[in-house]
Amino acid sequence: MTDDSAGAGLVLSLLLTLRQQGLPMPGAAVLLCPWIDFGTARQNALPPELDQMQHTTTEHYLAGHPPDDAVVCPLNADLTRLPPMLVQAATGDPILQDATSLVDHAADAGVDARSGRSAGGCGRRAAVPVRVTQR
Repeated sequence: MTDDSAGAGLVLSLLLTLRQQGLPMPGAAVLLCPWIDFGTARQNALPPELDQMQHTTTEHYLAGHPPDDAVVCPLNADLTRLPPMLVQAATGDPILQDATSLVDHAADAGVDARSGRSAGGCGRRAAVPVRVTQR
């Protein structure tokens, strides 16, 4: 499974739900510039129009969940038994710390989690071909 930005968070939420329900997992996840910590969403210095757009987008994404709920913030979730994951982010991405924190948190839970970096900002993502074998 793969997606980027908030979609990467949805991938993680789906993986957690599949695990909780005892359903089969995909072989791996590739997460590009994951936006997964909505508690820090308003801490980025943005022009007022973009700040308001980010606030509105965050409210829609959270759909009433508190921003620290493990369903929407995998940094607060138990990630054990999730499939291997490659987490990519750009060096100039404002949410680079989210990607770094996710890899560390997943590795601490025993997940085969790897990070990749590409130069530039969040609009310049480069996926790298990765072969991940099922455990």
